[in-house]
Amino acid sequence: NIKYRNDAVDISNPKFEFLDTSGSSFVRGAWYDNGNRYMVINLKGIYYHYCGLPSIVWSSFKKANSFGTYYNKYINKNYDCRYGHVPVY
Repeated sequence: NIKYRNDAVDISNPKFEFLDTSGSSFVRGAWYDNGNRYMVINLKGIYYHYCGLPSIVWSSFKKANSFGTYYNKYINKNYDCRYGHVPVY
C-alpha cells in the first residue's frame, strides 16, 4: 500500500526500474516508471509516491552520495500526486 493512494501498485511490474538503496538507513528502496514519470519510494517502511518526476531527477537520485539527503532536498514536497497525473496500473 502506498500512502495517499487508494489503489495498489505492483512495483514488480517490468515498467518499474528498481534502485537498491540498502546502504541507506532512511530510504529502503525506490522504483521508477520512466514512461509515466512516476516514483514509489520506501521511507523507513512506509511507501510514498511522486508524480511527474523527471527522468533527470531519477538519474541524479540514483547517483547521489546520500539517498536521504537528495530525497529531502529535491524530491520531498515536490511532484505531489494531488496536483499531477496519477498513473493507473
